[in-house]
Amino acid sequence: MKLITAKVLATIDVKQTAKAVEALKAFKQRQNALSKGLLDSAESSISMSFTMTALPETPSHRPQLIKIPYPFISKEENSRVCIFVKDPARAFKDQIEDLDIPVIAKVIGYDKLKRNFKQYKDKRQLVKDYDVFLADLRVYKMLPEVLGKEFYASKKYPAPIKVHNFEPK
Repeated sequence: MKLITAKVLATIDVKQTAKAVEALKAFKQRQNALSKGLLDSAESSISMSFTMTALPETPSHRPQLIKIPYPFISKEENSRVCIFVKDPARAFKDQIEDLDIPVIAKVIGYDKLKRNFKQYKDKRQLVKDYDVFLADLRVYKMLPEVLGKEFYASKKYPAPIKVHNFEPK
């Protein structure tokens, strides 16, 4: 996967952006405290959109990696990550255990995903249980069919990663 370094325009005031994010968090907390709607159990999250000023020379449908200097997924935040991999998943589970990455909570093989998460309530529970989803490049394009529109409506899109032929440093 190609690494893209993000450059912030000089016209953007970083302090003002931080104030805006804090104000948005406070607003969402007030709204969640006041609302008694159907989706009260859903976790609130903040998403950020980037607008490109120029088109890339080689466009791709695959998401591009942008390096962020501060992690938003960490052990201190009690983040939970779920990874969808190509079967057999056992080999990758063993690799993960050897690397001792504390935020990775679950590794699910593609066949097990298809078999155990057929119903809407199961998919909804899966989205609720984990903060971030990652997917092996080999199964990434097959996931929308298996996960369904309810999963993608929650805006927790699986991020593609390369897990095959992985050599730890």
